[in-house]
Amino acid sequence: MAEPWIEVCISLPDHRKVLALSDELQLDKDLIVGKLIRLWTWAITHRDTGVFAMRDRKTIAEVMRYKGKPDRLINALVVVGLLDQAEDALIIHDWDEHVEMLLAKRETIRSQTRRRVQKFRDRNRSETDGGNALQERYVTDGCNASNAATVPYRTIDDEEDDVDDTARTREDVEALREAQYAEADRIVRSTFLASFGRNPTPAEAERLTSAAIMSNKTKIIADAIQKAAVNGANSPFGYIAKILQEWSIWEIDTPEELGAFDYYNDVMNGRIGGMAPEEAIKEMTKRRDAKRARKGV
Repeated sequence: MAEPWIEVCISLPDHRKVLALSDELQLDKDLIVGKLIRLWTWAITHRDTGVFAMRDRKTIAEVMRYKGKPDRLINALVVVGLLDQAEDALIIHDWDEHVEMLLAKRETIRSQTRRRVQKFRDRNRSETDGGNALQERYVTDGCNASNAATVPYRTIDDEEDDVDDTARTREDVEALREAQYAEADRIVRSTFLASFGRNPTPAEAERLTSAAIMSNKTKIIADAIQKAAVNGANSPFGYIAKILQEWSIWEIDTPEELGAFDYYNDVMNGRIGGMAPEEAIKEMTKRRDAKRARKGV
């Protein structure tokens, strides 16, 4: 299988940001180019959304083979505009441009998979209809016979059916994953359009859908998108990633849990009364810990 790849601008070696980073870190500009490519290619596999948590600063330094202090590297990348910094995240600048063709290829693969899954479903439906017809013939022709066999004997065809069942189980799992992705993608696209007044770019849709599935937030991803729009987020994905990260910390996965979380947040921020802010924090922590206990975390 061919390895994934990214686009690199032909002007990269002499780009003003590369030169600026070279000055900031006192490193040769060609060395800077190599280190950036290391970061981008590593991110394709390990951070395909282009988003790093703040705790990943050391990881970024290790990936780029930087020998100095990680904070110096991160600060320099932010200053020259090669990393965008949110409150709790670091985002590779213009990541969409680097991975656009890769995302398009992945969408092609998904389309092919959806066709394969549909073919599998059609085949199952056909076999089910055929099986019902065969059963009807058996009931009509054989069930009243006094010497009719009561237990079918195992044949080579039966053993082949076991192999087919295993293959079908795998395809069922793949079909479920595709259905989950399709539902999350539908929610992301429709909510984004309604909230921001435009369709998400292919990269935005890919990243938001993947983030919703990976964080188990498909049921509430629409709320995160709406919050980002209401608060005038200039970088929708970065803002939404921050929201999802906070919800993950507090174990918020359902609309009901989100409603309680928003209520306690309003209490803590003085927007509503009803209890002391300290009590709201205690209740939030109690709910989070109880859910973790149920999950065995």
